[in-house]
Amino acid sequence: MVEMVCLHVISLMEALQECNSTIFVKLIPMWLPMIQSNLKHLSAGLQLRLQAIQNNVNHQYLQGLQGCAQTSAIPSVLRKWLQCTQFKMAQVEIQSSEAVSQFYPM
Repeated sequence: MVEMVCLHVISLMEALQECNSTIFVKLIPMWLPMIQSNLKHLSAGLQLRLQAIQNNVNHQYLQGLQGCAQTSAIPSVLRKWLQCTQFKMAQVEIQSSEAVSQFYPM
């Protein structure tokens, strides 16, 4: 159960980080201690994803973001981000449904 919750939180963190969300900067100080307290329960893959998130958090995020690019590029950036997020959500749902079927044979 811990791994499933952490999987959802890490996926959300990755999605927010990809779109340079200001919410990500505000929530990461709360999320990291929660996930790191359960680090021993995470698979190696999730630990690598968490490490990648931590490596990408730098002074640019902590000092505030300057914005995406130009105003005309924002719709295409949002479209790409939405497509990536939709794909990741589908992956998480598939993984979650497979995890349930492993414990409860049908």
